[in-house]
Amino acid sequence: MTTLNLPIWVLVKHWLVCHKRLKIDKRYIEDILTIRYENFVQNSISTLEKVWKFLGLEPDDPKREIKPEINDKYFERFRKMRSSGSVVDSIYSEYIVSAYEEEVSRFGYSLDV
Repeated sequence: MTTLNLPIWVLVKHWLVCHKRLKIDKRYIEDILTIRYENFVQNSISTLEKVWKFLGLEPDDPKREIKPEINDKYFERFRKMRSSGSVVDSIYSEYIVSAYEEEVSRFGYSLDV
């Protein structure tokens, strides 16, 4: 099963678990560089330069194409659900927002897409 087939609440919950784990782990890691996915796809070269500098490496060209739109399918899926006109989809999407928005916002994000 691909992540695109998973229920949205499962994806959001997994995302939260990962971010909470990182927040805890950061306390115990002396040297850490945290980059946001959005910053990476919007400014990939400058973000990679920060990573190389942090690691003490010489900058190099990325060997793979960086595709900023790769994550759009998840947001589009949620937007379609919220605007489908289906009562079930509307209730489900509002439940996801009400259940997780506060936690997600603590990491600087929003489910109000």
